Amino acid sequence: MSEPEERPAERVLASLTAGLAEQGTPPESLSVSTTVTFVPGTGITKSGLDVVGNVPGIDAAAFREAADQTKENCPVSKAMQGNVEMTVTRCASVALYRSSLK
Repeated sequence: MSEPEERPAERVLASLTAGLAEQGTPPESLSVSTTVTFVPGTGITKSGLDVVGNVPGIDAAAFREAADQTKENCPVSKAMQGNVEMTVTRCASVALYRSSLK
């Protein structure tokens, strides 16, 4: 069971997975973690997402673009717009990172 503040990140991850699959580049693996800012008396004011994935067939720029588009278009992200600042703080492709180590 996830913590309540992690659930939006899980939903964004599901949307990113679906979006990549629709583009013909289904991910082999994706993970997302979130860092939230909680202000007593106000609630969650910011949510930063760290997205890491292994997505064959796309480069780092395309992966970042897909993550940014998901952040803008995911129903959960849209519901948070204007209330919670959501950013993609890090976006990395594991396959590209690993290949640069060789």
